[in-house]
Amino acid sequence: MKTIRYSKDTRKLATKDKKLFESTEWFNIQGLLNAGFVEMAPLQDIRKNTKVGKHLSLVFMLNGAVHHHIHGSKSVVSYQPNKVYLSYSHDTIYGTDFFPANYSYNIILLQFRPDELLKIFNECPLNSYRANMQFSSPNFCIWRLTLTPVLKDIAQRLQAARRSSDALSQLNIQRLSLNALWLTLEQLKYSSSTDGEPIKSSLTGRDRKNVINAQLFIHEHFQTHLIIKDIAKVIGVSESKLNRDFKKVFDVGIHRYIINYRLQQVTKLLNESTLTVSDIAIRCGFTCAGHLSRRFVEVFGVTPHAYRCN
Repeated sequence: MKTIRYSKDTRKLATKDKKLFESTEWFNIQGLLNAGFVEMAPLQDIRKNTKVGKHLSLVFMLNGAVHHHIHGSKSVVSYQPNKVYLSYSHDTIYGTDFFPANYSYNIILLQFRPDELLKIFNECPLNSYRANMQFSSPNFCIWRLTLTPVLKDIAQRLQAARRSSDALSQLNIQRLSLNALWLTLEQLKYSSSTDGEPIKSSLTGRDRKNVINAQLFIHEHFQTHLIIKDIAKVIGVSESKLNRDFKKVFDVGIHRYIINYRLQQVTKLLNESTLTVSDIAIRCGFTCAGHLSRRFVEVFGVTPHAYRCN
């Protein structure tokens, strides 16, 4: 694993692109990704023109604030601390990064080789996920997601692994990076399946109305024991047709949608109330705290208690 373009002395950083270039430590892991680590504290603003080819990238904003202007559009995407940003492009993208002065920057960039992952995303196009989308064009999308406790832990482990140049550290960076990508995509899919915005489908108006009515029924009765057969009976269609049409509109089946919507309500109560996890579980339609914890860990990677503590 080769280390290039690295400067540990942040006191000497200036406003030129060259200094920003030197403040980034890159690890080129053959065949899969580049992992970059930015640590600096500039005394003056930095502006850097960028040119990025076809890519799939994760940006961990641990500290600092960066503003990215996409050339050819009026859009400016603000990269805020304690967030993770996913970007995906089929084409070369030109832009300008603006780093305001007097911030202490701590950023991790994971640039994956998209050709190795295209088969996955051809089966599940990223641009169909509209929740948390910060910028969208036919060939380029950016999403902003929560830097969850488990993603923060991965970021810390990545920073620790970069301090060693042996083969095991390279393997560890690769493992952690892929885990971060998987967790981010799971979070994106979870958010998009409960944001209330149906994706485009080829259904008739009547079928589409039935699906939306089923969604509204779930939102009104998520605290109760929901059975797909009963929902279909209320809507007036067969169970198989409703589930099939629902998946066409929301990209997930009814059962998974119910779980995701319940978890969305759980996170609100964890953040906004002092209710116990057991009480929250019952209020949100789970049979017990253990049932909730298993589902919660599947999506967020941590228990409800750990999520609340962080």
